[in-house]
Amino acid sequence: FEKDQAFQGNLTQFNMWSYVVSNKLIQDMANCSTFPSGNVIDWKIDSFKLVKTSVIELEDLSSLCHPKTQLYLFPKQRLWKAATQVCEVHGGKMFSPSSDR
Repeated sequence: FEKDQAFQGNLTQFNMWSYVVSNKLIQDMANCSTFPSGNVIDWKIDSFKLVKTSVIELEDLSSLCHPKTQLYLFPKQRLWKAATQVCEVHGGKMFSPSSDR
């Protein structure tokens, strides 16, 4: 064991299968619509030896996924304040490009 090669960071839902998983399953995992367990390695915190580790239990695994971004364009020009208010009423935020690209 070399200290420099130890994993440092966050890890969750580490699973391993003895077969190639389907593209559909990969897509479903990426979309957080399923959290299957591996048949070789199954992510269960009690099956790992933890050394100097903090564990954060998640109630809802879907919090690991990023929501899909939806952008809306206003059909007519609005003042920044009015546009921001419309977005906030609908649970959104205003974004403005920082360059011409």
